[in-house]
Parts: sequence; structure tokens; C-alpha cells
Amino acid sequence: MNAGKLIPETILHVKTAKGIMIINPLEVLYLEAKNKHTFVYLNNMVCIETHHLLKWYGEKLLEPQFYRCHNSFIVNCFYIGYTCGESIILDKNIYIPLSRKRKQQCKENLIRFKFNYTAKLQYYSTSLA
Repeated sequence: MNAGKLIPETILHVKTAKGIMIINPLEVLYLEAKNKHTFVYLNNMVCIETHHLLKWYGEKLLEPQFYRCHNSFIVNCFYIGYTCGESIILDKNIYIPLSRKRKQQCKENLIRFKFNYTAKLQYYSTSLA
């Protein structure tokens, strides 16, 4: 099983007003595009304003772990609690809009992510035993 694409092993080097910042993708809750900047929200509730477009992150952060659920948002599927109507509810009760046209694909991506994540956990637990 090639589980390497489940959790990105790349570290993001992103441009901010203060210079280049290194971000571990595992710490990213979600990303939001506003104007020509992207705001990266981390799991410790820190928000980082970056000078990359959301499209740039879409190319760096791979599915199924990261999913573009709306024109202005990419979410980390690891932190999705559930979906409700046209929203994705992340851990810490954060609501992210879910595009109607991406709703079904989001559900399929989430199932694929959960299946791969479970398979990876089983793989590591048997190899460590």
C-alpha cells in the first residue's frame, strides 16, 4: 500500500509580510482566500496571512487529505467533524461553506480519506507489533 499521499510529507514554505514561513501541513485546519491573499488557519487557532493564491495551495496540498470545498476554502479532512447542509463543521465548531456543486464530491473525498486513513493506521499498527 502506498500511503505516502495520505498525509503530505512536504513542508510548506509560504511567503508572508515578514518573510518565508515554514508550515507543517498536518497543522493546517483550513485555508481561506480573501482578495489576493490566503489566510492559513492552524489547529492552534493561529491565523497566517500569506501572499500565495488559494490555487497555489491546491497544487501543494493533495487530496484526499485536503479538499477544495468552495471557491474560497480548502479544508483538511482530518479535522472535519461532519457536514450539515451546505456547511462543513470542523473540530472546534468552525463552520466552513460547502459549495452545492462540490457537495457530492466532498462526500466521496471524505469517505476516501477516512478509508485511507484507517488503512494506514492498521498498516502501521501491524508493522509495529
